[in-house]
Amino acid sequence: MSDSGFDSCVLILFTDFQFLKGNGSMKSFRKHPLLILVFGFIVFQMSACDFQAAEDAFDDFNIIIGLDPINTVVNGIIVDASDGDLVSAELTFGGGDVSTLIDAYSDPLEDQNVEDGLITFGIRNSIVPSPSNPVVFTVRATADGYFSTSKTISVTKVGDAVFQLVMAQNNVTDTIPGTDGQVDNQIATNSSGVVQQAVTIQTQAPAPSQTQAQVTVVVPAGSTPVTANGTPLVGQITTQLRAYDSGSGLAALPSGAITSTDGTNQAIAGATFFKMEDQVGNVAVNFQSGSGKGFSKGSTICDTNDTSILMASTDAALLGALTLLGGSAPANVFAYQPANDTNPQVGTLSLTLISGRAEAEICLGTVSPNIDTSLITDASGGIIYTFALTGAGISTGTLDNMVTITNPSGSPVTPEFTLVGLGMNPSGNKLIPGVGGSFPISDLMGETNSVTVLDGSTYVLTADVGGTSTAVDISNPLSGSSNLSLPSTSNLVLLDVTASVQCSGNLEFDVQVTDESLDAVTVFYRATTPGSSWTLLPGSAITSKSANQSSIIITGTISLLISTFYEFRGVLGTDSSVTTEQTPAAAGAWSITMDPNDIGFDCS
Repeated sequence: MSDSGFDSCVLILFTDFQFLKGNGSMKSFRKHPLLILVFGFIVFQMSACDFQAAEDAFDDFNIIIGLDPINTVVNGIIVDASDGDLVSAELTFGGGDVSTLIDAYSDPLEDQNVEDGLITFGIRNSIVPSPSNPVVFTVRATADGYFSTSKTISVTKVGDAVFQLVMAQNNVTDTIPGTDGQVDNQIATNSSGVVQQAVTIQTQAPAPSQTQAQVTVVVPAGSTPVTANGTPLVGQITTQLRAYDSGSGLAALPSGAITSTDGTNQAIAGATFFKMEDQVGNVAVNFQSGSGKGFSKGSTICDTNDTSILMASTDAALLGALTLLGGSAPANVFAYQPANDTNPQVGTLSLTLISGRAEAEICLGTVSPNIDTSLITDASGGIIYTFALTGAGISTGTLDNMVTITNPSGSPVTPEFTLVGLGMNPSGNKLIPGVGGSFPISDLMGETNSVTVLDGSTYVLTADVGGTSTAVDISNPLSGSSNLSLPSTSNLVLLDVTASVQCSGNLEFDVQVTDESLDAVTVFYRATTPGSSWTLLPGSAITSKSANQSSIIITGTISLLISTFYEFRGVLGTDSSVTTEQTPAAAGAWSITMDPNDIGFDCS
């Protein structure tokens, strides 16, 4: 080289260079300023070089991303209440232990945009969750067109943890199990906001295929619907109603409408969504009676000149509970407001068994109404009134009833478990070994939080395997023991599944993930048949995870329906790769392949 330093070629190359980032990631690499600077310096110094030599050297240039091992991986599923499809949502995290959470790349967990409805993250390895030292945090999901919802997660053991957030569309015409919606335009008011003709609006009558509850709104002539500040609604009025029964309908309620101040569920006996709006956006909160107080028909029955909202239910669990309580029970009325996520108690009334129906009625516009509408501060998103049983006979605790499960198939299966009873509808899936075993209900549901139950009421635990189900009645989900035999299914076979994220041909990943840690790479699956739920391939079913320059391979053993199409998703963080494959007609080996580009791996 001459004294000037510029007369001959200067080539800086790193051959077989491996960049190991213990707490980093592909995402960190791609935006890492130091690496960008190094590459820029290399390219600058190559300006007078033999480019063929440079190209040959770069053929051996290999970036390796080493992800930290994550001992406890948390898997999240966000689904639509109507069909179980995945929902794209924004997740925010909070709670006392949120600082212990890390993303799939071992960075501190921040708010996440989960475009595919699935997410994996972890808990710092320095934290060892246990029943006596749980890791507790909250997850809140928001999405356009849906009610926001949240859940408190309690992780009590090392390994896999799974939670599910169920989101309900805020359009009352959406078909959701356990509910029925209605949109009505009958009401019209004059220029002063006075209703000209009496109108009755109601959802469909209870039907086994839909909901066991019905909501009826009666608006007498002469009444005036008004906003929270007293502004009358004028002109054509649109009314939206949705009835929620006390069983399956609860899954469609936002968490804020069913959770008490201490975080437990409430013994919800039913609920209704109510929104009455004029053409300029005024939303009714109360009604002014036009003819004064009419003839009183009882303390819980509205006067003839009052607007009323009547919730009636034929749900078997609720009728049984009221029978147990002597035919009636006090119920607190709450008014959940989706617009501001507040849920004040606005009154207490009686829920009464009348002619084979459980009935509760809200009276508006009276001299002495049975709810206080002044506590409703933002009705712009409608109001969800819930009726929560209270008083004697209510107990709170965790779902510690031990269920001894018999598995007649002799092979590992992953049933979908559901517990339905008054104010309760949790669900989840759990890998059951071929020999069966004993599990607390909380483990079957993935529900470790405290819940509220009605003493002596009947709760039904159902297990579904491949579309065939069995059930057992449980009198106390909080303690004791039960026995459940899983259904025997002849069309279920044991498959040795190999799921791979694979570059085609001679291509390789632009970055290579080592197989020292693939903890945050997980696989979810479900049958494409309607109503199928998403299932995590649990660690106990995984035989191996490995990675090389062109593939990531996960092998495991699961029982699936023969000759059935399944959707599989490989997930890393908030990225997922999807494929739909048909299972073979007999047990044995089965391979499925997913696109690496979907989870951030570029092949080149």
